[in-house]
Amino acid sequence: MTKFIDAAKLSNYKDVPDNWLVIITDIANSTIAISEGRYKDVNSLGAAVIAAVRNAIGKEKFPFIFGGDGAILLIPDSHKDEVVEVLKKMKYFALSSFDLDLRIGYGSIRELRKEGCVFKTAKYKFSEYYQQALFRGSGFEEVEKLLKSGSKSAGFCLIEDIIEDIPDLSGFECRWNSVKSNKGFTLALLIKARLRGDRETEIYESIISEIFRIFGSENDFNPISEKNLNLVFSYKKLKNEIILRGGNSFSRIKYYFKLLALNIAGSFFFNGLLTKKGTHWGEYKKVSDKMPTTLKWTTWSE
Repeated sequence: MTKFIDAAKLSNYKDVPDNWLVIITDIANSTIAISEGRYKDVNSLGAAVIAAVRNAIGKEKFPFIFGGDGAILLIPDSHKDEVVEVLKKMKYFALSSFDLDLRIGYGSIRELRKEGCVFKTAKYKFSEYYQQALFRGSGFEEVEKLLKSGSKSAGFCLIEDIIEDIPDLSGFECRWNSVKSNKGFTLALLIKARLRGDRETEIYESIISEIFRIFGSENDFNPISEKNLNLVFSYKKLKNEIILRGGNSFSRIKYYFKLLALNIAGSFFFNGLLTKKGTHWGEYKKVSDKMPTTLKWTTWSE
């Protein structure tokens, strides 16, 4: 789908295949960690799980939703062994490098369906550069409850063991300065319709329409703009990527200087001060106009 309002229609979603797995991660006591000023630690670790799984299964694409302190991923169960292994490494890495408890669970879509869970997914194309997975169904809420309560079921397992090794987090990058809102504030809405069927669709459609009426088009409330994108250079602001990608202490120092050189060069390229093979790199900043809105769609229905 290419229109965000179409995300409200359940008919636009397809059942997740029976032979897939749902994976869910969450950082225990993340609210406390954030109150202590560790938002970037929580955020980075939550996103790193996606990078670790992506590297574990190779080039095969899979749908996922990042939730700030965790993520939900859907993968074919043929990748179960390698993914469970890398998730055990992530659990160890979270504790040893960040002193955070990364809770991880996974379940068979087939077995969870036998327990009455519903899993549906769709794809929303923001632009030619970016697509976002959309999830609907009672199953996503159920596995979240199981994870946070530390419960298991016939179709859902918790990963409690660790592997004392560093996962491959290639591709994880955190090199931009904090992006300030163009409007002076950022609004996050968590909405769940209590009615089902056509009434559920009507509720979501009316809410999305009202958001567009108040804030304008997606470009109007897009939080990312060209003028607000700035690469960072301080060790403190690059620390999370350095920890996640750098290895041991000496390797982290080397990685920092590598990042420093890349960001200095990147600043020249993105500001259009350098060209390479006839390409004016400043033109690529136009991609920011195509960046996705912060509106993410994760709903649950019985």
